[in-house]
Amino acid sequence: TLSPSSAASDVYKRQEMRVLPVSPQRIEVVIPDTSYTFDGADFPLSAEQQLQPGVQTVEVSTTPPGVPNVVARSNQAIMMLTPHIQAINPTAPDTLVINGTRLFSGDMQCETLVGPLLFPSESYTAASPTSITITLPDMAEIGDPGVYPVRVRVNGAESIGGVNGVELPL
Repeated sequence: TLSPSSAASDVYKRQEMRVLPVSPQRIEVVIPDTSYTFDGADFPLSAEQQLQPGVQTVEVSTTPPGVPNVVARSNQAIMMLTPHIQAINPTAPDTLVINGTRLFSGDMQCETLVGPLLFPSESYTAASPTSITITLPDMAEIGDPGVYPVRVRVNGAESIGGVNGVELPL
């Protein structure tokens, strides 16, 4: 059991991160991109330590207050880290810019779906972990005018939640 004054560590890619429990029974962590903050201090994450979308394992270890030589470890849990779309910015006549987190990694399979169309990363006009630019085909290839879902897949993990639609034609 954690007490609010005890610290816990989550291990990602063998990267230990210190976190403060929300309650004696609960720990909440926002998966960091390039750095994380603990107790007012910033800790940078190297490129190798940064998590990418896909299946990840998490393990929690705690040090009870007053017993600094004891470490209790949880069983490992599995989570799916997904890309997150924060904004979709269409520009007429045919450009779509998608902004968010974990949207692209040059060494992983990446693709974007707009309605029924699949855009492999090789077709992106520009791409970075926080932005993707694609050129849409003629509306005849897409279908009838309307709102179409937009999803990004990286390493087999598909974006969920966030902003997820665009009205076409632009």
